[in-house]
Amino acid sequence: MNEQRRSPHGGRPLLVVIFVSLGYPVVYYAVIMGLAITAPAARYSLTIASAVFLTAVALWATKKDGIALEAIGWSLIGSNKR
Repeated sequence: MNEQRRSPHGGRPLLVVIFVSLGYPVVYYAVIMGLAITAPAARYSLTIASAVFLTAVALWATKKDGIALEAIGWSLIGSNKR
């Protein structure tokens, strides 16, 4: 009776998100330490770029799984309703 909705991609987007979210911080800190980035503005810019990248990966996985943005409460139309 309790039927779960299966992803048409067989869970691949979930695995990609898991591996990226676990592997990306390692790459991020390797770049910072490898290039000896000490300037606060440069580190701040890398942090912003990281957030944008991980958000893009999450949105990609959401789209691949066929989940509408409205289903997770993110709608750009009519966002001023109270």
